[in-house]
Amino acid sequence: MDIQRISIYTPLLTGRGSSRTVLQLARGFIHREFNVNLVLANAEGELKGEIPSEARVIDFDINTQYPITLTALPKMVEYLRSDSPPVLISTTGGANVVPLVADRLVGADTQIIAKGGVESKRERIKNGDWRGLFMSTLVGWTYRWADKVVIGERNSADKFLQTAPDIRDRLHIIHQPVITDEILFKSHKPIEHQWFDSDEVPVVLAVQRLEDPKDTETLIRAFSRLRNQRDARLVILGEGNKRPALESLTTELELEDSVSMPGFVNNPYKYMRNADLFVLSSKKETLPNALIEAMACGCPVVATDSPPGGVSEILEGGKWGELVPVSSPDAMAAAMQRELCNQVEEIEDRANHYSLDRTIDLYLEAIDDVNGI
Repeated sequence: MDIQRISIYTPLLTGRGSSRTVLQLARGFIHREFNVNLVLANAEGELKGEIPSEARVIDFDINTQYPITLTALPKMVEYLRSDSPPVLISTTGGANVVPLVADRLVGADTQIIAKGGVESKRERIKNGDWRGLFMSTLVGWTYRWADKVVIGERNSADKFLQTAPDIRDRLHIIHQPVITDEILFKSHKPIEHQWFDSDEVPVVLAVQRLEDPKDTETLIRAFSRLRNQRDARLVILGEGNKRPALESLTTELELEDSVSMPGFVNNPYKYMRNADLFVLSSKKETLPNALIEAMACGCPVVATDSPPGGVSEILEGGKWGELVPVSSPDAMAAAMQRELCNQVEEIEDRANHYSLDRTIDLYLEAIDDVNGI
């Protein structure tokens, strides 16, 4: 068996943090001299241009208008039969069903490591999410076929064990590979935005999709309250379907001259390096890359104490930045004012806990348990 070859599966390479995590994993294994196959349901996406040149891309070229889980299955069966990868790391919650079922159908020797879980069945029932309940049940059922299961933080792992208690002895807690030398290098690149040319007016930064779960509305309302106390500017990097509503809110609050939304950018790190404060306003987060990246760039942070608890885990209960209640503009504004005046030192040291090198070491330990690498 070719133990120097590792396959990594993810459906799509969007601009989301989870897609960046996949590319970081690929780079990490390549740096350790593994041959990496990057297996994609469809290779098109915002981060396509960031695929490492050393990686071999397996593009299923699936029409994304149809359910990917169903349409990717026959392609995965074909891939496992033809390539016989010794190790496949599947990286996306419900999509992990695809390689797990395919491996069962093929009867291959491939060792499957499933990364990520789903909400517990109890939470799905509580929220009346019957489609999600089906997916949680399906994932819990198929995960019994995984050789190892990787969850990014303890609270999520504990909840997932309610859905799939049989995987307890195969469960590894491995944080996302967030911080790399490349990120730190990019953070020192010149920044073009004129608001960063002067230190006189502090700049608050957010890097998030403009979609409902990120609750950018609360951030803008909190910033409006902050502006009643001091001069400041807000830059929001990201794109999404809430842009028209957020632009209207900015106009309503008379913030057009102090809020900038440039859209998605490939290098948000240089903004993080130069911002005076980073704010995360999400209603729900597992282990947000952007928060850790901002800390690695030395930027003070304020974040919502959102479920399932990954944000609080990163900030160690508020040690490394203020935690505020979800959807509370008043609390967020007050925390922003305090953090702009009293900044935490050595915040980069905490971010190094989520370094790529450390994550790759932990993955290799998990693979070693299965495969004898």
